[in-house]
Amino acid sequence: MQVNRNDLTPALASKLESMPLEELEQLLGVQPAGKRASSTELSKWAKIVARNKKNPISLGNYTETDRQHRKDFRENFQFIHDQE
Repeated sequence: MQVNRNDLTPALASKLESMPLEELEQLLGVQPAGKRASSTELSKWAKIVARNKKNPISLGNYTETDRQHRKDFRENFQFIHDQE
């Protein structure tokens, strides 16, 4: 159920606004913000970042060539509609 602030009496709205977050969460029956996601539950992107930090992809001897290719691409890239 969703409640709009305008649906509340001014006294109740004021009381809810001044209530500590933990009490409000308990009153509403929601899981506390600090306990919503445990440290073992990582998102897909967090897992990818962790994996890359632990074992970065090595390009070996191709690293410098790759940098040059990306630089050339950035410097020479144009959209078709820009080629007039």
